[in-house]
Amino acid sequence: MKKFILLAVIFVSASAFAKDIASISEVKFYGVDFSRANLFGMEESPEAVRMGLKRINNLFLAERDKYNVSERVKKKVAKHCFDATNENNEKMKVEFSSAPYVELSDKRIGEALSGLSCGSDGTGLVIIAETLNKPDEKAIYRIVFFDENTKEIIHSKRVVGNVGGFGIRNYWAKSVLGALKNWKH
Repeated sequence: MKKFILLAVIFVSASAFAKDIASISEVKFYGVDFSRANLFGMEESPEAVRMGLKRINNLFLAERDKYNVSERVKKKVAKHCFDATNENNEKMKVEFSSAPYVELSDKRIGEALSGLSCGSDGTGLVIIAETLNKPDEKAIYRIVFFDENTKEIIHSKRVVGNVGGFGIRNYWAKSVLGALKNWKH
């Protein structure tokens, strides 16, 4: 009986969880926040890494057809709100890690969300870089839907993207594109 009740609770919770994301029709997109990323195996200077990563959000506007978030997440992007994530990326302290992979805790994700604001209510969408692993040629991101008022996570999923291309920006931008292509809810 206890197993049945536990399974019922899990099923109802999963159904409610799926319903929450399914009911979202539009989002405000905050871009990619690299400020909490675990950086592993990079040989470039910290300043070069910062400069390359902070330029990735520009691609969502400059190359809208290629970096079409709306198409990937099946939600209308009502507004691009890059100011907060660009500021985080600009200020990020670039430190290279000895650990190939580090998972972000819910607390760290909450810290990232706390500084995001686009001046109105609704649902926000942000891609938070978790690990950039150059030797393995991949990056792990958290694609997070959140309530802009409460900063509560509505849906969060870890997604992997493979890297490629010339230069720091293009190399890691390909992994963002790959993560978006691999995202399924």
